Amino acid sequence: MISLLLLVISLTAVLQFGIAYCRSVIAIYSECEVSLDTQTLTRPPEDGLPAQDFPLLLNLIRLCPHTGDDAGRLVAVRLYYRVPRALALAGKRTPRLADWTRAEQASCAHFAAVTLDRRIAAEV
Repeated sequence: MISLLLLVISLTAVLQFGIAYCRSVIAIYSECEVSLDTQTLTRPPEDGLPAQDFPLLLNLIRLCPHTGDDAGRLVAVRLYYRVPRALALAGKRTPRLADWTRAEQASCAHFAAVTLDRRIAAEV
């Protein structure tokens, strides 16, 4: 019984650390501007980057050469993107939660766009 309790506590701590890590990476990347070229690949620049563009941006990132310095962050944010997506099901009944999930997913899309910009810039 004690070992099960320790396992649950350990998994909870790892999950909290993972979420905090992803949010800090996304916060750092949110300060970077997305180039106009990358914005036109997804949507017109005046619309910004919606959350739905995240899978498209991931596919474009896969087409770029791997630079080696962002692979871990990309995997972590890709996993984190699924957390708000799962909460979005409950968010249909709660407008505040729906707004938060959209904002978090849009932040993930912004992260992917900045990552794509960096990979394109590294290629040139």
